[in-house]
Amino acid sequence: MLNIVAHYSFDYAQQVHYPSSPLQAGPIYFVTPRKCGIFGVCCEAIPQQVNFLIDESFDTGKGANPVISMVHFYLKNHGLNSVSIHFNADNCTGQNKNNTVIQYLLWRVMTGLNASISISFLPVGHKIFS
Repeated sequence: MLNIVAHYSFDYAQQVHYPSSPLQAGPIYFVTPRKCGIFGVCCEAIPQQVNFLIDESFDTGKGANPVISMVHFYLKNHGLNSVSIHFNADNCTGQNKNNTVIQYLLWRVMTGLNASISISFLPVGHKIFS
């Protein structure tokens, strides 16, 4: 484990529709385009962002469970393996301040995956990614 503090940000982005073309005036060929949700986790030190693309048929909402699953996957497969972590997140109650998310962060510390974890919630409307 690296003796550093890693700084990550995570949030849901706007949904996108596909198939799409930037030159297309609107959804001409398809009555209802498919929707794709985007959840991003960014390591602010690198900066490198990993986006999770969620097709509408697999969308389970923007609650705590999907957030925990994607953040855990990111830290396991793309994280810096640091001793301490600091997260930035938006001020959305369902995604971030949920007791389940806080309990997950506590679980990471209690199981020795990290020595300490802190999380900051930015004011509504502020951009959090580098």
